[in-house]
Amino acid sequence: MSHNDAQSALPYQDWSRLQRRLVWIYEGPVSPSNRDMVRPFENNGAWLIRKGSARVESAGEMLTAQAGEWLIPAPGRLTRQMFEPGSEIVSIRFRLAWPDGTPLFAEGLPITFAASRFPALARATAALNRVTPKPPGVVHTPVGPQAVSLNGFTTIENQFSDFLVAWCEVMQSLGIRPSRLTRSDPRVRTAMALLNNLPRDERLAQRTVAKHVGLSAGQLDRLFIKQTGHTVRRYLENRRLAEASHLLESTTRQIKQIAFDLGFGRVSHFSAWFKKHAKVSAREFRASASHVLE
Repeated sequence: MSHNDAQSALPYQDWSRLQRRLVWIYEGPVSPSNRDMVRPFENNGAWLIRKGSARVESAGEMLTAQAGEWLIPAPGRLTRQMFEPGSEIVSIRFRLAWPDGTPLFAEGLPITFAASRFPALARATAALNRVTPKPPGVVHTPVGPQAVSLNGFTTIENQFSDFLVAWCEVMQSLGIRPSRLTRSDPRVRTAMALLNNLPRDERLAQRTVAKHVGLSAGQLDRLFIKQTGHTVRRYLENRRLAEASHLLESTTRQIKQIAFDLGFGRVSHFSAWFKKHAKVSAREFRASASHVLE
């Protein structure tokens, strides 16, 4: 085990709580409509610049990447993306986060680096791109709704796993440490598992789970803050926002149905809640998710 591996060691059951999902992968030119746009960058992702250049601006930071470089935006921020006319890229977006939506890698991003430093990452990305379905005549579409066979699914998942291995090695080589590298309290693990399967009534869920793990609601909250940096309520809120974002970008369900699925009695309540947390409306989020870049 390397020094970095030893520093980041956690029980397997802790790592198994990570949520991983390929959203899309695309290779080709940047369309004119995507050369300069502002959008929420909820998940992890990266651009490998094949031709031209790219810039991203988020939280007052500006970063530029030239041909032959990777550009990794920071997840969880509103991001302005700007591309030189004629630019060509490889774009990949995926989810690698804890159940409450906290990305595994976020601190230290955005970042840019030469692709030649980590050739394994480019190879893993190309291999994943080759096995991912791409409907004829469609420039970009999320992976989720695409029909694939069981063999096709397992092939994509295997290649995605290889990509994540390369990705994690690059992140840690660049000094970007995984989030929450602390051994979680077994009561927190149990509470999270229960919260993921209980009704969406936050107060009822918190009382029920606290009683199950032998704590008061206040004690459970303090333990959650110590272990995750969030209250139980914030954990549930982040989890619901992550689920809403996934449904908006990866399914064709009507926004009204998504609102009801997430426990909102009115679409207007869901819309106001989503805009408050995501900084854009659900409709705008879905529209931007249908573009080539995220």
